[in-house]
Amino acid sequence: MPGWFGQSREPIGIDFGSHSIRMMQLRTAQGDGPFVATAAARHELPADLPAAGEDRAKAIGKIIAQMLSSGPFVGKRVVTSLPSSAIQYKNLRLPRMPADEIKSAVEWEASDRLNLGADKAAVQFFDAGEVRQGDDIRQEVILLAATHKAVDEHMLALSTAGLEPIAVECVPSALARCLSTGTELDPDAAAQVVIDFGYAATKALIVRNGRVVFFKNIEVGAQALDRAVAEKLAIDLADACELRRKDRGVVPQASDVSPAVDTTNATDRDGAIRRAVYDAMRESITELAREIGLCLRYYSVTFRGRRPESALLIGGEAYDLRLPGLLSGEAGVEVATGDPLTRVDCSAVEKVLGESHCEWGVAAGLAMRSEARSAATRKRGAA
Repeated sequence: MPGWFGQSREPIGIDFGSHSIRMMQLRTAQGDGPFVATAAARHELPADLPAAGEDRAKAIGKIIAQMLSSGPFVGKRVVTSLPSSAIQYKNLRLPRMPADEIKSAVEWEASDRLNLGADKAAVQFFDAGEVRQGDDIRQEVILLAATHKAVDEHMLALSTAGLEPIAVECVPSALARCLSTGTELDPDAAAQVVIDFGYAATKALIVRNGRVVFFKNIEVGAQALDRAVAEKLAIDLADACELRRKDRGVVPQASDVSPAVDTTNATDRDGAIRRAVYDAMRESITELAREIGLCLRYYSVTFRGRRPESALLIGGEAYDLRLPGLLSGEAGVEVATGDPLTRVDCSAVEKVLGESHCEWGVAAGLAMRSEARSAATRKRGAA
């Protein structure tokens, strides 16, 4: 077995989405990469899944157990992400302080500023760096928190599947790790803008020198597009979703719809429906693009740097080829669909991943975590 003694298995990364669960495991030579995907699985969450509570957690645990048996996953160690619905976040401006004092200050801010009720919170944060506020220098910190109840239910799902969690992360840290460019020590490296377009929401983040310096959860995702299409065409949500996915790469032209639409003519009817779907999508995407434009403006003003000129579009719903053009026109930045797995040899799992890799960034980033890499990440500002 030559070569295997210098290799190690990374933990299984499990991405808990609002609409589906994705799992990936990697193999790597000792040290940093290159990564080879050895197992992957994906499962849509059933529509009749309980909305919350222990019943939902146990049902998800059974689904994960089935997924584990569907591929050659090795071991029980996992790194997971909480679903975005369980996370609250806030940007903070704190006085400059030693690194060992930031954590306690952030925990106090979480209890004071977030709507967490009587339950204490599990906290993760990113030290985005120093910013100028008037005549003062402050520390920009991105706070993310979840109640212990949400974390306990998450752990129940993992224990039901017989897994051993070694870490629970938030999505931005997983994506930053996956999309690392190797230029983290270059002070002149350009900021990287990432748009993670999902079903329930979109996560916008900016990474600079390996550090997450901006994050926002925007409540516009593919579900908003489906609802807009359903309302415009007076159909149910499932049919709207099917229509949107059917023509996901088609940008309708004016010639697609005859001046006088004949509903008995199949060509006219299909063209009119395609145009209606596109128009309904465009209204929701315009709202999302404006939010992304505001994010870029906040970054430029806060960190007094050059406004990024391009953005990477990834996520579970980023396969629609119409999205980059719609987003670019309103966000003021060139948006292109990207492959977050450029550092991973995916040849062994291509049948599972499908044609587009854009939805696998979080699962891969979680699977890339090791104690050595996570320690290095903490030194760069993520806690």
